[in-house]
Amino acid sequence: MDPVHYLNHEQIEWRELVRTPTLRGPSVESDVSTLSGMMTVALDDEAGDHDEFTIAASKIPGLKAGWAVGSRTMAATSHEADPTGPALISALVVLPKDGSPPYFAGQCAFSDQTSWLQRDFGAGYSKAIEDLVAGKGIAKPATASTETSPSDDVVILNPDTAPRDLLAALESVDVQSTIPQQWREESQVICSKIEAGWNDCVAADFAGGWPAGLNAYVDKGGSLEFWVLPASGDARQAIGRVASIDAKAVLAEAAKHYASLGVTLTTTASLSEALKGDVTAVELGPPTGR
Repeated sequence: MDPVHYLNHEQIEWRELVRTPTLRGPSVESDVSTLSGMMTVALDDEAGDHDEFTIAASKIPGLKAGWAVGSRTMAATSHEADPTGPALISALVVLPKDGSPPYFAGQCAFSDQTSWLQRDFGAGYSKAIEDLVAGKGIAKPATASTETSPSDDVVILNPDTAPRDLLAALESVDVQSTIPQQWREESQVICSKIEAGWNDCVAADFAGGWPAGLNAYVDKGGSLEFWVLPASGDARQAIGRVASIDAKAVLAEAAKHYASLGVTLTTTASLSEALKGDVTAVELGPPTGR
């Protein structure tokens, strides 16, 4: 569903959530990496009200990550589903303290909200989200703004926007990527990259432990790398590389499965630990279900 439609719903009230030392129900300070489904927590909002909220467990890591660095966290709340029960948090937006682009937290939030709205609003994305959480509402522009800053030299290998001659020199493959289960605790984004530019991305808290599709362009003479980006998916603020594999091996495996393959990243390290050294193994094989 188009996020512009449901995020503008008249029943939604945007409230800023702040850290509180006293919680009822499951604590947001606990390890929720193994939890799933919905949970009820008690949180303070910016007005000092201490209310109970129903929230998807997958949104908690993003909430904690935002608080940890002093970012603002805005919740789309509504009593529409249960007028007498706790308000439902249907979306959670983190506004980074460092001024980097805002992002939505939770399972599927990057693909269903952050990246979707970035595509719709282009360079106007950050302003649109700021207006949204301020209760002003947003309207999808007829065409996304393509204005960029002078320093914006990031190349996204998107078939709709990248130069055709660039893509024509590359091989396109369907990569079914599986990343370590423990990375699901993180709120960052995993992206594949080649020297020519950036491929698809997937949120770590969505992809951890099971395959996620990452369409990729590959240069025959280079390598396919896996990088960690902030939760906003902003490649200009790439955090670091966690794995790399020779492109020839990728293309050879993909040729066996009609331009598709499975790529499994294996390590016992957390995502932050994996960024510090070469500890992540890469295994190639058939795509999931083949």
